[in-house]
Amino acid sequence: MSALARIVFIIPNLGLGGAQRHLARALNATCQDMQAHVVVLSDSDLSIMGEFAKGTTFHILRSSTSASPWLWFQVRRLLHRIRELRAILLREG
Repeated sequence: MSALARIVFIIPNLGLGGAQRHLARALNATCQDMQAHVVVLSDSDLSIMGEFAKGTTFHILRSSTSASPWLWFQVRRLLHRIRELRAILLREG
């Protein structure tokens, strides 16, 4: 049994903007057979979180600016953890 493919989206926030709604629609339309992870750089607005497909994993990083080197270190570390999750699932499956 193989593990599901993973896809990771990175977005500044989940406010009521066009990019956020487009991401929700694209994810809902294309990611039924994948593990979908959404990395949200700021928790300032999470208005459309409920529009994403059930089972979507959200990672909220709570940064005040996307220019922070520390933020991108956290993103890199998170991507490694998501990759390690796949390795664990493959060993168990």
